[in-house]
Amino acid sequence: MPEEPRSGSWWKTLPGMLTAIAGLITAVTGLIVALHQILPGSGSHPSSPPPITSVAAALTDTGSQQPPASAAYRVAFPSGTAARPGVQYDVLRTRVERYNPGRLALKLTMRMTNDGPYPANFWDNSFRLSFGGATHAPIDGLDAVVDGRSSDVGTIVFVVPDSARRLTLLVGEQHTVRLPIVLTPQ
Repeated sequence: MPEEPRSGSWWKTLPGMLTAIAGLITAVTGLIVALHQILPGSGSHPSSPPPITSVAAALTDTGSQQPPASAAYRVAFPSGTAARPGVQYDVLRTRVERYNPGRLALKLTMRMTNDGPYPANFWDNSFRLSFGGATHAPIDGLDAVVDGRSSDVGTIVFVVPDSARRLTLLVGEQHTVRLPIVLTPQ
């Protein structure tokens, strides 16, 4: 007599176990991705959390030496807003926002014009900010390519103490152009 196939739980078969393991891995991965997107400070740039509040509000009198959290700041470039360390960079717009207590985010919207025939990098590596005896890198991760004989616009973000007043924007990697900046609370 031929033996009849036994009916058993699919959990006991190799394909059943592999299916269960794959389902478990998928569920755990989905949970991790969901939590990563929901929890604060888990964005794609952990070193650059969103600003806490805008600094565009009017200055209020606090009677202290430190600027209030809601102070507006004026950004001035005494030597101009253009630099040409090989390609042309122009500062189109400046914004100052509260970043963290005692810290500001200085956001510079820049236009890069590449007059050359070949593509050129438009990235954070071309910019540094000097203040307080040290040189600082941007935090936001600009990384683009500008085709030859064309322009593009991007934003460079630096974190500075709210007490910083005189800064220098260093533009260029091989040939550096220095653009002084004066930051004044209004």
